[in-house]
Amino acid sequence: MVQESPRRPPDLSECAYPVEPAITNELRSTWRARHGSDLDLRAHTGSKAAAVVVVVGTPTRAHELFVFARGPGSGLAGPLAAAIDAADALLLALAADERRPAPLDWQGETLGDHVVFVRGERRDYCAEEEAARLLGEEPPPRGLPGFPMV
Repeated sequence: MVQESPRRPPDLSECAYPVEPAITNELRSTWRARHGSDLDLRAHTGSKAAAVVVVVGTPTRAHELFVFARGPGSGLAGPLAAAIDAADALLLALAADERRPAPLDWQGETLGDHVVFVRGERRDYCAEEEAARLLGEEPPPRGLPGFPMV
């Protein structure tokens, strides 16, 4: 039997379960106090993986950050903790140098016993949605549907 490598590309289907609302709300509150109120997030877990999506900014200047972690443990003692730590570090780096982009495609690195992948995008939702309307197309999906509000 071949064992899959933890460094294989992220597969979000490994994270099928939303994180408990109490944990998500606590994290949202902490990060808004630390990084600014124009921030929202979602987190999902699986048996050996976790994903955190963070959007910070405005409808015309949004930063989407995607973090995926894979490794041993569960809950806040496993991949979710590694994903949270990596996302927090990305938010701190973004605050220190807003021009520093997150990688556009998944980049993986080892963080303790976990492999953490990150990617991000800068988006102008207003321009994208208006362009789609003019072209008669569906607008591209937002990292977090409905956030930030236009």
